[in-house]
Amino acid sequence: SNLPCEIQFGVPSALLQNRPDIRMAEFELMAAKSDVKSAKAQFYPCLTITGGMGYQAFKPNLLFSPQSLAFNLIGGLTAPLLNRSAIKASFNKANAYQVETLYSYQSTILNAYLEVNTEMVRVNNLKELLKLKTEETKELNNSIEIASDLFKFGNANYIEVLTVQQNALQAELDLIDVQKQQFETTVNVYKALGGGWE
Repeated sequence: SNLPCEIQFGVPSALLQNRPDIRMAEFELMAAKSDVKSAKAQFYPCLTITGGMGYQAFKPNLLFSPQSLAFNLIGGLTAPLLNRSAIKASFNKANAYQVETLYSYQSTILNAYLEVNTEMVRVNNLKELLKLKTEETKELNNSIEIASDLFKFGNANYIEVLTVQQNALQAELDLIDVQKQQFETTVNVYKALGGGWE
């Protein structure tokens, strides 16, 4: 009836990275950083060369057509100037989202740490409670023998013997309940760490 393995205190915080909620928050944070980089890149002019820009692009009648090099060059260089306020708004939005995801990430880590810490404290408390309940059970089982001896010699009635037996049985049931709670807490620590600590 021992626990499957002893839980060691001082679990490294890096083990919290196994938790799915923390991994999801990390990915959201990385995505937010990418959004900021993408929004920042829109401030700079871009020049894209497509396959449609061949020698025909330099014919005078195609000079301002969508396929012309001059049209694409002017459009790519002036887009950041013409759309400056829209690009700025997009950048501010991406920046705000990044700050929001950073706070969400920190909150997720804090909640995970508190959850693990709560379960570890519970493990410690249950270990102490198990010691006390084991001692109580041992003493009450000893008192059954004493009450039986007193009954044999006529110094106690049978109701007192039954009461002592009932108390000892209840103490054993309490001991089993504490052991069950220890198993449940071990599972909870395992879950709180995102799958384990090894």
